Amino acid sequence: MKVRINYSIELEEVPTEVKRLFNTALNEISGKFADLNAADVENPTDFVSRVSKFRTEMEQLDTHLAECQGIMQGYLSALVGAGKKEVDTKDAPEDG
Repeated sequence: MKVRINYSIELEEVPTEVKRLFNTALNEISGKFADLNAADVENPTDFVSRVSKFRTEMEQLDTHLAECQGIMQGYLSALVGAGKKEVDTKDAPEDG
């Protein structure tokens, strides 16, 4: 079961917090590649199990990355709204 956790931090702390969340997500997934690499096509049961587990873990990583992206989008909106920073979006990748 998934739950949503909300907490407040100062606006200027947002990049540091997102970096922490992002690094945590990357660290969690980095060890998973070795497990996937050990998948043995000569053992179909093992192969299917490892690939399935990795795909589930990738879904979790995607959720964490989406959270980081959403937080940073909110941060950018807050900066623009406060007139603190001009945001150049001409080189930003488009969604989709």
